[in-house]
Amino acid sequence: MTSSTDITEGLTIAYQPMVDLQTGRPWAYEALLRPESASPSAWLAKARREGAGPVAEALAITLALRGGRPPGGALLAVNVSASALASDAVQRMLPRDLSGLILEITENELVLHGSSIQTHLDDLRGRGALIAVDDAGAGYASLRQVMLLRPDIIKLDRELVSGVHLDPAKVALIEALSRFAVRTGAMLCAEGIEHEDELATLADLDVPIGQGFYLARPHARWPTVAPMAALACREGLASALRHGDRPLGDHVQILQEALAARLSNCTSLADLNATLPQLQLLLQADGLSISRLEDPGGDPYLQTCAGSVWEDEPCYRVADYPTTGALLRTGDAAQVLRGDTGADEHELQLLHTNGLAALMMIPLRAGGQAVGLLEVFSSEDRPWTRQQLTLARTVAHHLATLLRHLPAHAQARAVGHSGPPGLTTLRALPAIAANDTAGRA
Repeated sequence: MTSSTDITEGLTIAYQPMVDLQTGRPWAYEALLRPESASPSAWLAKARREGAGPVAEALAITLALRGGRPPGGALLAVNVSASALASDAVQRMLPRDLSGLILEITENELVLHGSSIQTHLDDLRGRGALIAVDDAGAGYASLRQVMLLRPDIIKLDRELVSGVHLDPAKVALIEALSRFAVRTGAMLCAEGIEHEDELATLADLDVPIGQGFYLARPHARWPTVAPMAALACREGLASALRHGDRPLGDHVQILQEALAARLSNCTSLADLNATLPQLQLLLQADGLSISRLEDPGGDPYLQTCAGSVWEDEPCYRVADYPTTGALLRTGDAAQVLRGDTGADEHELQLLHTNGLAALMMIPLRAGGQAVGLLEVFSSEDRPWTRQQLTLARTVAHHLATLLRHLPAHAQARAVGHSGPPGLTTLRALPAIAANDTAGRA
């Protein structure tokens, strides 16, 4: 068997910062193997072939710990495979007090025998260590490992991070992993950040920690964060704190904030109409209409005041549409799908006439009373998702308060605002008589 002296000959350790993406300061340093004549993976593979895998990993951890604790109270992360972690060699090398130490699990072996290592993980956590999982998002095995370990730190695979600012699918997956991390009490760390745009997108997605060449390259002694990268982190946080519109992104949190900011600054129905492109983007809709509830002499009607062609939209009596009246009274939402044969025939005709396939209706209520109706249209024949329904209700709360204070529709018509591009016609239907019992779904 190869001796420990042979194993460690020519082996050095380099440290790379794991950076707080809000402040630009090192949060931890990862200790990285630097063999003299082979790549780290080849060096470890050779040691395992010679029957010295756990001993090699234990000695590498020892070298990393000899460098002392990082400056500024930062944590120290060391890599260890699942099989070596439970070995006597690694257990003997680890100090009793593991406070300030991150143990980063580097292999997918754990998915085969996750339960056998839980006792070791519980002991290590009890001694102060944090557990990290590498390469999350690289495939099913890595995600299964995350579920088994419930780590304190989830490190996103560099392939998921690369070009994230250009790929909505990557954004969606990181958002999902971020929600998982919040619910399980973990934090995300993005590996392989190489561009400022990637850094900015990840910070906006609430990924708290990042690592990569753009932030800092590995070095034998505690490297500092690149000044431009640290500045980008601080300026990103400062921008988020400043009052006013933030740059419009394509993920939900930024769209919600940008829309809420614009709605809070509306002073006319023309202003409200100008927010519709953002609202359509947030709800993934192809068109929408916002109507105000008027009640002259106890005969309430809905008058469209914002939408694709709101100047030409007719008003309609609530009494003529019993189902709409019920929605306004209860606050419940409703949807109509083109493929739903049980839906109200008048709403199906409305969808067909306008080349649409789905309609969602959200009552607008303020002060315990109905004040209007939000209608959202789609050209796809698919149900609205629960998230879209929740987002629409959130927007409806803003709209309800806004409609109570904006000037009347007749005053807004004089502005002559044409609205955003979208539907050419919304209600090309004759008025339904008051005795029509089918109602408006």
